[in-house]
Amino acid sequence: MTQRLAILLPLLAGIALADPLPSWHDTAAKKRIRAFVAEVTNPKSARYVPPEARIAVFDNDGTLWAEKPVYFQAAFVFARVKALAERHPEWKDRQPFKAVLENDREKLAHLDVLDLLQLVAATHAGMTRREFREIARRWLEQARHPNGARYTALVYQPMLELLRYLRDEGFQTWICTGGGIEFVRLVAKDLYGIPPERVIGSSSLMAFELKEQYCNTVPNTVPNTVPGTVFRLTDHGTYRSPKIRARHRRANAPWACPSWPAPPAAPWPCRP
Repeated sequence: MTQRLAILLPLLAGIALADPLPSWHDTAAKKRIRAFVAEVTNPKSARYVPPEARIAVFDNDGTLWAEKPVYFQAAFVFARVKALAERHPEWKDRQPFKAVLENDREKLAHLDVLDLLQLVAATHAGMTRREFREIARRWLEQARHPNGARYTALVYQPMLELLRYLRDEGFQTWICTGGGIEFVRLVAKDLYGIPPERVIGSSSLMAFELKEQYCNTVPNTVPNTVPGTVFRLTDHGTYRSPKIRARHRRANAPWACPSWPAPPAAPWPCRP
């Protein structure tokens, strides 16, 4: 019995002291992260932060998943342009659509923000959020990165470890990205363990449409909103102004966007 305990105790000690960031090289950056977390979670430390105030915010493209040769949502937009091109014969002679359809890498490499917004407006607007999520989900399941892998497989293992480590130490983990909020929210929970309401990103304005089929089949519920072509962008550069759309159902959401119009009060004015 004594011999068994002698073997078991070192094993237990090894588990207790397991490295929470095993994929990280033993560098100054890793040491600073560990030291910072130890300091802000120690109640005796002058820099102690109570659990309810611990929030860690991450970028997405190039931070949590890869971003080369193009942003993954840009690859999705290009695929949607090609899928919709038959309905829009005028695109073959109109930039930036022409560059996408011809796979003109030189022109695609120099698209500016307005070009990208044109493409996003043409491929994301005019559908409900539910329809958009289904289209994006199918693309993520079927599309392949130029290296042959699924886009959802191209996440950075060291960053997944960091997210888990911080959550284990009582931090909320958030994403603040210039990418589309609906696109990132679609994958945030499964890939990163981050719930959708903790994703801040760029979004299109929504047009509220009350449709009769909703009244007939789903009474007293909020109908889908339809993306328009006016965009709220998270600012690029050293400062990002978080604009989180207050359409999720969580009562304890830390941010709300006061400019969003309130939906009509239930019951909806529908015919019986």
